[in-house]
Amino acid sequence: MGSITEDLATWKWGQGRFEEIFGLRSPGPFVENWPKDTRIAILLTFDTQGDVDAAATWASHTNAFWPNGAINYCDLTMRQYDIHEGVSRVSRILRKHDVRATFLYCGLTAEWYPDVIKAMMDEGHEIGVHGYRHIGLCYLTEDQEREEVERATDAVSAVVGYRPKGWRTPRYTTSERTLDLLRDAGYQWQSDFHDCDFPYLLTKDDRPIVAIPAGNDDWGMYLMLGSGAPPQMGGTPYGTTEGIFSSVKAEFDVLYEESAEEPRVLQWCMHPKISGRPFRAAVLDRLIAYIKDHDGVWFATCGEIASLGLPSAVGAR
Repeated sequence: MGSITEDLATWKWGQGRFEEIFGLRSPGPFVENWPKDTRIAILLTFDTQGDVDAAATWASHTNAFWPNGAINYCDLTMRQYDIHEGVSRVSRILRKHDVRATFLYCGLTAEWYPDVIKAMMDEGHEIGVHGYRHIGLCYLTEDQEREEVERATDAVSAVVGYRPKGWRTPRYTTSERTLDLLRDAGYQWQSDFHDCDFPYLLTKDDRPIVAIPAGNDDWGMYLMLGSGAPPQMGGTPYGTTEGIFSSVKAEFDVLYEESAEEPRVLQWCMHPKISGRPFRAAVLDRLIAYIKDHDGVWFATCGEIASLGLPSAVGAR
């Protein structure tokens, strides 16, 4: 792999470059296979990694050490919050409203905390993959990236008993190789891109993969603390319950109005260590209740959406 300077010197962007890298973009048969009497699909997705960052890149994080070089153990505990509290609180809210969601786990998280994944399986939620070590794929060589995809897939498969079909790249660090590697590994959908409100197909070498735009991400919805203090994984309480609810409610309201003319999809990408904290979980609880008060709403998994768009789609409901 060349230096960053060399890469930038030869890198070009222009019309058609996206498709050249990732595959021919097409609408797919989503609309034709859309469930009858359904206006909008709601995707609640939860990226769950726990403290696996500490095994790879955490030491380079600004909160890893105190100014005197001492290890910031309290920051590490913040990363464990989803494992000890966040996932179970999110699960209780989803169970309360009888809705299913998609949980994406790092391979190393599956090895360290398999019971957390099994509990979500027992609740009927979809399980996807979120890398192996939660590191940036764009910083790796092709062989290293392939190893990350393969190890992540194998680790999660060992817990759930089947090969998961869905993937989200850690930190959205998709490289020009990522989708090719996912196709090689048998994935049907990925959720990395931010270019649309509706899923589409990307086909390369006659191999399609569904792109489900990632939508809103709770990481940016809460104000960040400075270095040193434990960051509560996503910021301070000043990203208020009312403020966040109003933002996501507005997103739904606009898409719901548009869905009177054509199907729409709203995805909210969350992290149990962020949105699973009590005052933030209140937003999730309130939002689900608000959405359920509307006609034509379908709380779907990403896999169900993907099944509508693949060439052999037969419908998910």
